[in-house]
Amino acid sequence: MRRGAALTGYRFTLTVHEAGEPEVSRVEWSGVSTPAGVGDEEAVAFFHGLSALLRTVTDA
Repeated sequence: MRRGAALTGYRFTLTVHEAGEPEVSRVEWSGVSTPAGVGDEEAVAFFHGLSALLRTVTDA
C-alpha cells in the first residue's frame, strides 16, 4: 500500500493445527479490516502480498 494509507478495525485470527507428522503444523490465518485511504483493490493486493510472504516464511 502507498504511504499514508491505512486499514482500520483490523482483527486477525491465527490458528495452528497438528498436521499428523512430528514437528509439522498447518497454520490458518484470517483477518477482517476496513480500508481507510485506499481502494478495495489496493487493500486486496496488500493482503495477497502478505499472504505470499507468510507462505515463504512457513515453507522454509
